[in-house]
Formats: sequence, C-alpha cells, structure tokens
Amino acid sequence: MKEINRPASLRKKGQARLSPVIKAGGHRLGTEDRVEIEDYTLGDCRELSAIVLEALQQRHKEMFIALESRLSMFLKAEVCLELEGLFAAKYRKVAGEIDDSFHLSLFRADSATGAGFFGCSTNVALAAVNVLLGGGTGSPKEGQHLTKIEADLFDEVSCEILEGWRNAWQADMEFDPQVFQQQKSVKNVTQCDGLTAVLHAKLSFKIGEIEGSGCLVYPVHMIDSVVRRIEASLASGTKDGRSLAGQWSAVYGNVPVRPEVRIDAGRMTVREFLALKPGAIVPLRNEAMESACMSLAGTEFFCGTYGVDGGRLALSLTNKLKDL
Repeated sequence: MKEINRPASLRKKGQARLSPVIKAGGHRLGTEDRVEIEDYTLGDCRELSAIVLEALQQRHKEMFIALESRLSMFLKAEVCLELEGLFAAKYRKVAGEIDDSFHLSLFRADSATGAGFFGCSTNVALAAVNVLLGGGTGSPKEGQHLTKIEADLFDEVSCEILEGWRNAWQADMEFDPQVFQQQKSVKNVTQCDGLTAVLHAKLSFKIGEIEGSGCLVYPVHMIDSVVRRIEASLASGTKDGRSLAGQWSAVYGNVPVRPEVRIDAGRMTVREFLALKPGAIVPLRNEAMESACMSLAGTEFFCGTYGVDGGRLALSLTNKLKDL
C-alpha cells in the first residue's frame, strides 16, 4: 500500500510520530486526517492454484509434443522430448534443484517482464551440436561445458524451443522471445529474485542414443495474461453447478465451422518421413478406412468409417469420443 497524499499539517517538522496504520475508512489511526492510498500487488510473488497449474501442465504437455517433432525436423535426427512434470515454486528453490552441469540459455520476451532459461544436460547439448556440424548422434566428446562456438551453435536449438514456447501462447498473447545470454551454471543466473514465483518444467531429453534431462524455467508473471484468462474461464465455467455449454450454444449455434477428418497413416521413422517427396507412395493399413476421426479446432469428437453415400464420399460415425 503506497501513500500518495498526506495533509500538509502532518508534515511539519517536530510533529509527533504518526501511526502507520490506516483504518478501513481511510483515516490514519489517532487522527481525523483522511489519507488517499494507491493499491498495488507484487506480481513476482503470484501463487497458482492446483487447478490452474493442472491446466498449464496440459498446455505444456501439448507444447513439448509439438516441440519433439519440430526438433526432429530441425536436427534431422530422432528426438525424444517428454514433460516429466510442471511445478510452481520460488526461484530460490528451483535453482537449488537444477543440475549445476546444465548448459543454460537465458531468454527474454519483448512484451513480457523478467527473464527465463532453457537448460539441458551437457552431453545432450553436445550431441545436438555434433548433428548440426554434420556428425552422427553417437557419443559426443567428453566435456564439462560447451565452448563459445559450441554454445553459439546450440543457441539455434534453444531458439527452436523458444519458438515452440511462443506458439503455445500465441492465441492469448504476442511476444518474441530471444536468447540474450549463455551460462555454464545456474549459480551465475541473477535475472530472477530468489522469491520470484516461477514455472519449472522438468524434461527428459534424448537425441539419437544420447539421453539426458532438461528444464524450462520462467517467471509466472511472464504469462500473467494467460493465467488470468484460465482463472476467469474456470470461474465462469459453471453456474449453480450446471455447465454453461447450453448458453454458449444459443449464442454461437449458427457460426459456420470447418471440421476435419483424418485417417491414421500408421507409423514411420523420422528418416522415412524426411525422405518423402511428391510422387512417393505411402502404404496404408487395411483398416485405415475404418478408423477415421472427425475433429474440430484440433479436438477429436467422433470416430467413423469411410464409405459412399449417393455417389459422394461420406463418413459413417460409429463412436463419440468427446461431448460437444
């Protein structure tokens, strides 16, 4: 609470000590003088409820699934990137849990305050550098830290990860994250105050045969607008214990949409996918036409079977996957 106005009579030299307590009516304790105050909150100390954290964890899980494919395409190698957990804690606690041998890439986002960092095991970072230099994904050289040239090369991987991180929030906010500094130890990172509330995504990170771990850490207030929207959505999602889906349908029922139908093309390796060119033939499973899925806005709602109706290709719905 910040005092922005005090009567002149209270500022005279030699005046008795004033009470710091301001009553609910806006009067200072022990006087009749009214004090105007300005409220503020400490955004850095924002706490997240369990249900908001769960919603954010789902967003991060989807983000890292997309990032796995993105990095595989970028490195032209098989990459496994899996979220092991998302945690909200004070920066001081998180810093104490991160392996001191991690290579760290610090980043800022132009329209968001604060700084975050992406880190991973040195052996995985060296494996990525080796691939970028045209080598394989075998055992990299032994080394506790990356050289300046290696760190600059690995920044390209960090930028791909930050691009995926940005895309995860693009529907809610616009910013352009950029790597601005490299660190060999989390102990050298001084961008965050020890009490700052941060999100800590723990990862398993594998490139080819090289396995390690990773992390993505950034202040909660960096995505404060996203958090507020999730909280508002949760607060308005039910009324008297009933869903508001019916009210939503009444307002938007006549809006045209374009559902998508897809079939499962089976599995192939990243190498096989990268080798595809126009004119290639991809064999499908015999049951592929019987396992089509209809989705809307990326969410699958029905399964069905392809067929012909009245001379036109059609989809016969057989199972409902999710309520509308």
